[in-house]
Amino acid sequence: MVAIASLVVGCGGTRGPIETVLAGQVLNGATGEPLPGAAVSVADAGTPYLMATDSTGRFFLRVTLLPRRYSLRIRSIGFNAATRPLEISAEDTIHIGTIRLSYAVVRVEDLVVCATYRTPPPDSLLRRARHDRDEHGDLWTVCP
Repeated sequence: MVAIASLVVGCGGTRGPIETVLAGQVLNGATGEPLPGAAVSVADAGTPYLMATDSTGRFFLRVTLLPRRYSLRIRSIGFNAATRPLEISAEDTIHIGTIRLSYAVVRVEDLVVCATYRTPPPDSLLRRARHDRDEHGDLWTVCP
């Protein structure tokens, strides 16, 4: 594969695919702690290159791509996605560096949390409880 990547093909000087490794670390931008399980992918590659960061937030993604510009996308639940420019031009490890993701703000409608009891709830909640039955017996549901 090394010989193929270094060949000049045709008269135009176009190079073939290059095998390289993308390396970096993803951190929580607010706390500086590693983000394990963050998705790291190469956009516009044709082939889906995707991996999750390890327990230390690090990634080592081996890719075989034509020499040109791509975008590296980083996503993690609860955080805003990040995109970094990526230039594939040589067979070597490309050190992306540290990527800090910021918290995502998600707006939702009012959220009501209810509690369900199999035995009658405490007296302080009993007056607000709705009594039902299911196949297992009595249920008391308390909502604010």
